[in-house]
Amino acid sequence: MLSFLHLVTVGTNIIRNASMSESISGDIREKLRAWAMAPPRSSGDLEAGNRAIPGAEEFRAVLGFVSGSPRRASAELNAFIGYLKRLEENGVVGVSHHIVLLGTDTGAGWFCVRIIEEYLKDMVGQDISKTWGIGGHVIGGVEAYRVEKLGVDFSEGILNLIALIKQEILRKSRGYDRILANLTGGFKPESAAILVAAGLLGIDTVYYIHEVMKDIVELPVIPLRIDDNARKLLENALKGWIGKAERRLLDKIGLRVEGNKLSPWARRLLEIILY
Repeated sequence: MLSFLHLVTVGTNIIRNASMSESISGDIREKLRAWAMAPPRSSGDLEAGNRAIPGAEEFRAVLGFVSGSPRRASAELNAFIGYLKRLEENGVVGVSHHIVLLGTDTGAGWFCVRIIEEYLKDMVGQDISKTWGIGGHVIGGVEAYRVEKLGVDFSEGILNLIALIKQEILRKSRGYDRILANLTGGFKPESAAILVAAGLLGIDTVYYIHEVMKDIVELPVIPLRIDDNARKLLENALKGWIGKAERRLLDKIGLRVEGNKLSPWARRLLEIILY
């Protein structure tokens, strides 16, 4: 059996969708609307994170909404299920899928991650043809991460997201035939950063569901490597040896130099990418 690893960025669309569902009581819908608009670290956002447990009334209500109509309730699941259907239609069967959910460091984001995790956990090893009408595919496992500072501090969040993705790929890549990134959910700048770095990180394919045409869009990723000369210059910069050649390269790729040293952000990004 083939094994695919899906790295899935998760946003808060589940809360927004659930807040408009008549299947959920009015008082819970009102609370969900407040969570969807709550700034990170606010009391409403903290409440959403605290209710991201199966025993919470709001959690049970939203999980029921997702279970009843996963593709309508969750953009992330809509893309994932749609991608599996495309594989089946193209004759690709006999595949086990492991899902890694990557959520923002917000209460609302974590609530949505936990909803998807709980929904998929009940399907691990089960016959999904009875649930989604897709034959020849199985959910092999699911994990969830709350990425520190993601959605709260752009610069730090991006670095932590890329570092976590690289860590997951290095830790798991040998056990999978294909590594994919489902970038439907979450903030678009963060998704764009993953897309830019995908070839360096070892991601094979990026996919998402088009908001207007409702079709699965699949973007093959060209494997990339930093040539030896550029690597040497970047390593020199990390060591604090920044001459004309190093500065020219750093300026070209947009990594800031402060005085005669890399900015802390540029330093950490290079450490993640190079090592």
